[in-house]
Amino acid sequence: YTSVNNGDSWTRFTNGQVDFGSFLVDGMRLHKGVIEEPDGSLYVSAYVRYHPWPETPWRTLILKSIDKGATWKPMLNASGVPIVVGANTDESFLARCKDGSWLVILRQISPTLDDHEPLLYSRSTNKGQSWSATQLLPGLAAAGSDLSIDPKLILMPNGVMVLSYGRPNQRLAFSPDGNGTSWTDMITTYTDANETWPTSANSAIVATGHNKLIQFGDYYSATDNPNTQGIWQKEIGIMRPNLI
Repeated sequence: YTSVNNGDSWTRFTNGQVDFGSFLVDGMRLHKGVIEEPDGSLYVSAYVRYHPWPETPWRTLILKSIDKGATWKPMLNASGVPIVVGANTDESFLARCKDGSWLVILRQISPTLDDHEPLLYSRSTNKGQSWSATQLLPGLAAAGSDLSIDPKLILMPNGVMVLSYGRPNQRLAFSPDGNGTSWTDMITTYTDANETWPTSANSAIVATGHNKLIQFGDYYSATDNPNTQGIWQKEIGIMRPNLI
């Protein structure tokens, strides 16, 4: 979908293409977080598995479009091979940091559905041409709060970078320098045990002011009738010294 009027109306396109050239792909999913460069090129993270699967695991790549999203190609290294941001990863989010570097937060693939691994991050300082080795998020691993899915990033107008993630529960963490070099002040915004219905831990965040954002999440029903599925939202104010 594309919009030319700030989201008032949308046009649906059904012929979008992702070209992997000679590489055989058994599965691909775009995730979230699109970066636009001054020349109009677009970049988004995706996770891909090559043929044959499951012998080849999921991996995270960066796709690039130079025609406003109509067609996409993976970013390639000097040998013409798609650049891998993180192996054995799936859900991810790509964002531009305050210093201009690109940051990807990645979910590790779990051995089982009930086993959630720590989030990872990787950084590029040359617009996606190369990436640092994946590492645990500094500050969150030590706090024991890094088991999660579906990461989201937003660089707030006040320069703070915010990370939304969940499972268990729903959480926010903050990077005061806006670059994701450290994460602090993790807060739980939705606790499954204290709510009528648990959340899937998939979320969205949007800035509504210089130091305010809204986090959206869901809760699901244990029965079909009555069906109590729904969406919740919470407004978060980032009120800290020197970060108002």
